[in-house]
Formats: sequence, structure tokens, C-alpha cells
Amino acid sequence: MANKQKLLASAQKHIQRGSYAKAAQDYAQALAEDPSDLRVMLKLGEAQQKDNDVVGAVETYSRVAHQYTGTGFLLKAAAVYKRILTIDPENVVVHVRLAEVYQHLGLLSDAMSYYYAVANILQKKGDVAGYQDVLGRMAAIEPDNVGIRIKLAEHYSRIGDIEAAVEEFQAAAELLRSTERLDDYVKVAERL
Repeated sequence: MANKQKLLASAQKHIQRGSYAKAAQDYAQALAEDPSDLRVMLKLGEAQQKDNDVVGAVETYSRVAHQYTGTGFLLKAAAVYKRILTIDPENVVVHVRLAEVYQHLGLLSDAMSYYYAVANILQKKGDVAGYQDVLGRMAAIEPDNVGIRIKLAEHYSRIGDIEAAVEEFQAAAELLRSTERLDDYVKVAERL
């Protein structure tokens, strides 16, 4: 433990001098002595981030967030996932994990906003299977969301799964009819 304290003191000196790569090395060595110290792991991620080691910082922060999630500290995990998104905003895995954390906390509107972000990223990348999976998750959270049902129906139609497209268009049409949105109902029924 004495060596760990020396390494942490050395890392702090390197941080003050702006030598983030050397600080990261010291933090990594300190972490090797005590791999369960999340505080040191966070400091390692910060040093990597300041050193513009995006891959290392994302990996380190992901380990921290995973540990927080596993121990039930979901709000702390969410904060770390958000930190990752500040340095890697297109990281689909982190968006999904953050959405799952919010879903587990019962913060469904927050979960949906991250799922929307994932859906947009996947659609731009042309990831058909991932896009479909995310839309399915969104429909499971908000089964009465007509917009999601229509997006899912359009997706199925594009990939040639007519049976699934018909099912989703029917579900959307029924939701519109039940809420007496008859103009919208007619439009969806025509597409069906």
C-alpha cells in the first residue's frame, strides 16, 4: 500500500505538470496493486482523457461504469456513461447501456431519449439489425407510441418483412382509432 500512495502522489505531480501520459502510467500501476479501487480507476480515465487517449479512457470509464452497475450504484454508472459520451458521442454500446440504466431506474423518458440517439446512429450507419432491435426495445417501453410503431412498420417494409410491417401498421392504426385521431388513422390505414 505504501507503493500505491507513492504512485498516486507521483501521478498527482504529473497531472500538475500536464504530463498526463506519465500520470496515467502511475495510476495504472497503482491500480495493478489494488484493482478494486474505483476512485483510482476514475483518475486513470481522466488522465487518459486529458492525454487524448480516447480508446483507453473509454475502456477505463466503461470498466468503472460496469462496476457501479454491478454493485447497484446506477446513478453513478449513468454519470460515468455520460462522461464517455462527451468524448465518444457516437458510441452505440454506451448509449444502449445508459438507456438500460435509466430504464432500470424507471426513468423511461430518459431511456427513450438515448434509444432515439442509438436509432439515429444505427440508421446512419446502415445497421439494419441493430436499428430493428432498438426500435423493438422502444416499442416495448412505450407500446402505445404510434410514431415508434410506424417507424418499425416502415423498417419492416424496407427490409421486405411484409407480415411484420402489416402487424405494426395495424397496431398503429388501432391506437389512432382508439384515441379518435381519425385523420391520422385514415393515413395509416391507407399505407397498410
